[in-house]
Amino acid sequence: MKTYKLVATASAIVGAVAMFLFEVFPKEIISIFGSEGETYTRFAVLCFRIYLGGILLGSIQKSSCIFLQSIGKPIKATLLSLSRDIFFLIPAVIILPIHYGIVGALWSAPLADILSMILTVILISIEYKKLAVSASSSLETGVDSDAVTDAVTDADVETDADSETIS
Repeated sequence: MKTYKLVATASAIVGAVAMFLFEVFPKEIISIFGSEGETYTRFAVLCFRIYLGGILLGSIQKSSCIFLQSIGKPIKATLLSLSRDIFFLIPAVIILPIHYGIVGALWSAPLADILSMILTVILISIEYKKLAVSASSSLETGVDSDAVTDAVTDADVETDADSETIS
């Protein structure tokens, strides 16, 4: 769980930096791709500020998906992976513009990010509780939970090292 917390924190930092840049410097970023006039720039800034507003949540959600894969929960990982784009974003892109026009389409991404983050919190909480129960039962059987955690962490490191060797 230490590794997950570290990765989730790093993802949150990267997401926060990206969100900060998109919110504070959208014109400068847009200018990299050219300028087509004031109307284009105003609309592009609106798109950046709304559509990319949930990038922080998306970064945490993606690292949580990877965590679920790494602990052998492929169904939950797949569910989480598909949740934002397939289960939440597509319906929101279809429904919101009917009522709110183009701005509704833009708000579909942050809405999908929020809904997928809620699902992320639920799934990670369930797995965290299972890991805590597993650790407490190992204490009852005389197995050192820190040793179990270290062994899992070492196995993660060895798996990473093995995959790098194979590559």
